[in-house]
Amino acid sequence: TVYLVVNMDSFPSTFSFLLGFTNSTSWTQGWGMYYYAGTWRWFVNDWNTSSQRVEMGSWSDFTNTNIFKFSYDRTYICGEIHGPSAVAEEKQAYSSALQIPSSEGITFCYGGSSSYDGNATIGEMLFYNSPLSSAEESQALDYLKDKYDIS
Repeated sequence: TVYLVVNMDSFPSTFSFLLGFTNSTSWTQGWGMYYYAGTWRWFVNDWNTSSQRVEMGSWSDFTNTNIFKFSYDRTYICGEIHGPSAVAEEKQAYSSALQIPSSEGITFCYGGSSSYDGNATIGEMLFYNSPLSSAEESQALDYLKDKYDIS
């Protein structure tokens, strides 16, 4: 589960990454959050397979600070955006094990090439390496909303 407080500034291309733990520019292992054709996509193991991602719908807020949430619990891929330009939770059933990239770390605003770099101001990231309970999710979200004055 990842929470990311972010103000999106702009994107140089349609494949602009916000956050990823994936392999090079093939993006067929790990996970990531990227902007594609006016919508956010959260994926696990393959960016281009519809059964392995959620799409957050049309979104173009390059003014306000929002909280992006991504989670995967080997049952569902879930994504949502909290804040002035909120997008309700989207879920996709998916139960395969996460394919760990062999040589990559977590990257911000980087998709393996300058063509895929994003441009954002990041306030804070909370990363949990296991699923959270509903109470823990609420606690993390409330903490970030209070700290960054996001309603």
